[in-house]
Amino acid sequence: MIGRRAFMNLAVLALAVPVAARAQSTGKMYRIGLLSSSMQPGVDPARSPNMQAFFAGLHELGWIEGRNLLIFWE
Repeated sequence: MIGRRAFMNLAVLALAVPVAARAQSTGKMYRIGLLSSSMQPGVDPARSPNMQAFFAGLHELGWIEGRNLLIFWE
């Protein structure tokens, strides 16, 4: 038979676990859309020096693509 104190501890734990799990959200995912008329088919725009500098600047500020940032190309 379970004691009163053990039952209360179990009840509090059962209520606290879902609240703690909900509090640890991954955060908001921000999106950047890039439009360019100079993009050519078959050429990766991320390889241009300007885009590499752009991504390096984002990375220095703590923005990581796939973790807290999505980038869309058009």
